[in-house]
Amino acid sequence: MSKLIDVSCWNSGIDYDAVKASGIDSVIIRAGYGREVYQKDSQFENHYAGARAAGMNIGVYWYSYADSVQDAITEAEACLACIAGKQFELPIYFDMEENWQTALGRATLTTMALAFCQTIEEAGYRAGVYSNVNWFTNFLDYNRLAAEYSIWLAQWGSSSYSYDCDIWQYADDGSVPGISGNVDMNRVINEDIINGSGGGGGQKIYFDISMPYLAKSGYISTGEEVKTVQLLMNAMHYGDLEVDGIFGSATDQAVKKFQKSRGLDEDGIVGQDTWRYLLK
Repeated sequence: MSKLIDVSCWNSGIDYDAVKASGIDSVIIRAGYGREVYQKDSQFENHYAGARAAGMNIGVYWYSYADSVQDAITEAEACLACIAGKQFELPIYFDMEENWQTALGRATLTTMALAFCQTIEEAGYRAGVYSNVNWFTNFLDYNRLAAEYSIWLAQWGSSSYSYDCDIWQYADDGSVPGISGNVDMNRVINEDIINGSGGGGGQKIYFDISMPYLAKSGYISTGEEVKTVQLLMNAMHYGDLEVDGIFGSATDQAVKKFQKSRGLDEDGIVGQDTWRYLLK
């Protein structure tokens, strides 16, 4: 397992040549936080330039303060604006760990993560989710996220990791040549995540729903996907739906209203075209 560090504005003046010479050849850099482009990390450009010049593998993360699905999409768009024109060997990770966000509930938080990652992937990057064991156990649907996207797990002070992951952040107090002060330390569990397709082993989920639990050819449709549609309709003010996973008449009407507003066929089926517009 190779080693990786992650850095932000709190780690300045790094000698990346010395870091790489010490045996660490990968870094994940904070691109920013929140929903605005001006919240770009003040050291992002310096970290990127230094790591790139040293020939290191680079990924980024975006720290979330989102309070809704639409807000998570807005954060993804801000992230994309901040990293535009740059090359990455590792995915773009959505960092979810704010305590106050847990009040939003597991279903909403999972949908937020999916929406962020979908937006990132539609822009041509690989995506993933960063969080800790507590969040993946209690506030995020780990199995659903891991089936589609890369998992970066924070679990300090342990001899191993509790969830399968591509990257394991095992300490926040590492000491590395070329860096003044402590730095987060990680192990790359899945080496394919570097310059590969690693992250998310399951079939991609696209919505194609016309009645409860009906699976169309080539797609997956389950109660959880219906809940995601209902959450998105509520977040975008196309209905005040009960998030029950049942594609009833109220959900059908909300979807058709949304489709009409976007000039789509008003068929009530949340297929690929409707999904793309939901995440714009």
